[in-house]
Amino acid sequence: MSKLVVLDAGHGGKDPGAVSGDLREKDFTLKFTQMVGVHLLRSGLRVEYTRTSDEFIDLSPRAAFANKLGADFYVSYHLNSNLGEPGTGFESYVQIGCTGGETDRKRKIIHHHMAKVALKYGLADRRWKSKDLAVTRETTMDAALFELLFINNPTDALLLKNEAFIVEMSEASARGICEALGVPYKPATPVSSAPKLDPVAAKLAIALYGSITQTSVEEITVACNYAANAIRRAVGLEITTDLGKPTKAAADIIIRASGTMWEGARSEELRDCFHHAAEALRNVK
Repeated sequence: MSKLVVLDAGHGGKDPGAVSGDLREKDFTLKFTQMVGVHLLRSGLRVEYTRTSDEFIDLSPRAAFANKLGADFYVSYHLNSNLGEPGTGFESYVQIGCTGGETDRKRKIIHHHMAKVALKYGLADRRWKSKDLAVTRETTMDAALFELLFINNPTDALLLKNEAFIVEMSEASARGICEALGVPYKPATPVSSAPKLDPVAAKLAIALYGSITQTSVEEITVACNYAANAIRRAVGLEITTDLGKPTKAAADIIIRASGTMWEGARSEELRDCFHHAAEALRNVK
C-alpha cells in the first residue's frame, strides 16, 4: 500500500490566522494545501486533509486525526506575520528534540526544494528551526510545519497573489515530500500561457512607473523602464525606449515599490500589471 501523507491547512473558520488587506492566512493555506495534495496524488501517494473547507478545527483534533489514520508523514502549512518592521522569507519547523533525526532529515529535504523557489523569487531563506508546536508535538509520525512568507510584507504579499509562484512553491513542496518518502515525483504536464493584462490598467501602471523616474537616480530609472517595458510587451504596446537591464539593487527597490503600489491598487487588473512587472524584475540575471 502506498504511503499516507496528512496535509494540514493552518487555521480556518472563526480563526482567520494572520490577515493583511484582502489576504487571509486561512484562505491561502487551504488553497495551497489542496494544490500540494494534487501533486502528491498524481505521484502515487495517498493524501488526507485535516480540513477541506473553511471550518475551525482545534490543534489537538488535527493531530489525533493523523494519528488515527496511521499516517506516514504530517505536513502543516502557514503564513508568517510579525509586529513592527515586517519580516520576509520562508522557514520551516520541527518539534524541539527532533533535530538531527529522521524527522529533521525529511523536513530538510522538503525545505531545500521550497527554498530554491523562494530564492529564485528573491526571498530570504530563513532556514530550518525547531519549536514546541501542538501539531508537531502531538502527532506520532514524522511531522513538519512550513511558514510560507510574511503576509504583512507588501513584497511577500505580492507573491502570495502570484499564481506562478504559488504553483512553483506547491510543486516544490510536493517534490520534497516525495523525495523524503522515497517516492518518485511525477511532474504535471506543462501548460504554457502568455500573460493576459488589461490594456487600460497596463497604461496606468506604465505611467506610475514613469512617475517614479521623475525624481530618481539613473539606476532606478533603468529599473522602472525595464518594469514598464515588461508590461508593454505583455499587451503589445510599442517600446520606444529600452534602457537595458537594471542592477540587482535597483531591481529590488522597484520590486518593493511594486508591492506598495499593488497594496494601493483599486482593481485586480492593475494589480496584475504590478505582479507582471515585479516578476520580470525578479528574473533579471
